[in-house]
Amino acid sequence: MPTDGNMRGQSGGSSSGLAQASTATIASIIYVSASRHFAARAESLDDLEAYDAADSAQRSAIETELQNVALASVMMAYFSVEALLNEIFLAHSLGMIRNFRGLDASVAARLSAGWDAGARKLSPPEKADLALVIADCKPLDWGAGTPQRFGRLHDLRNELVHHKPRWVVHGNSGPESDNKLERQLHQQFSPTHIWKGRGVPFRWNGCLGGPCARWAHDTSVAFCAEVCKKLSIQLYWLKA
Repeated sequence: MPTDGNMRGQSGGSSSGLAQASTATIASIIYVSASRHFAARAESLDDLEAYDAADSAQRSAIETELQNVALASVMMAYFSVEALLNEIFLAHSLGMIRNFRGLDASVAARLSAGWDAGARKLSPPEKADLALVIADCKPLDWGAGTPQRFGRLHDLRNELVHHKPRWVVHGNSGPESDNKLERQLHQQFSPTHIWKGRGVPFRWNGCLGGPCARWAHDTSVAFCAEVCKKLSIQLYWLKA
C-alpha cells in the first residue's frame, strides 16, 4: 500500500490525447500516521520537569501547542477508524478488494450493497456493527476491552465536535467530576502531566495532554485491528 494514501488504478487516454491515470484515495493510513505523529509530539511536550524549568513565555507556548497537538491526535485517530470502515464498505464497488487482503469477495459485495442501502449514514460504531452482521461474524462487546475504549473515544470526539459551553469546577479530579464522560475518561488515561497539582479543570486542560493523545491513537489502531481480524482482513499498518 503506497504511503501517500492512494491506491494505484488504471491508466488510459483522454479526449485531448494525453495519458491519464486514476487512483482510489485511501485516507485511513494518512489519518493514522497523523495521529501517531501528533501523539508523539504531545508526549514530548507534556514533560512536567521541562515545563517547570521554562519561563512564563515558554510555558505559554508549551501549553498552547500541547493542547493543539493532543486535540489533533484525538481527531485524527477517530478519522482513521471512520475512513477505514468506509474503505472496507466500498472495497467491492471501487474494485479495491485486493488492497484488503483476506476480505471475502462475496462479503465485500454485500458490504457495498449495505453502503448503498444506507450504511453511509451511520456512525463508525454502527458501521462496525453492521459490517460484522453482514459478514456473519461474532459481534463486538461494547461493554469491555477495545470496543469499550473506542466507545469512549467516540463520546470524546462528539463532545469536542458538538461543543456546548458549561461551567466547570476547578480543582476537582476526574473521579469527582459531575460529568459522566469525564469520570469514564479518567479511567482510560492520566490527566495532562504539566498541569499536575495545579487544580485546572479536566475539561479540557486536564484532558488534552500526552496521555490522552497516546490513548486515542492506540485505541483507534486496536479497534481497527479487532474489526479487521473479525473480517479476516490483514493490513500492515495495523501492526505499527
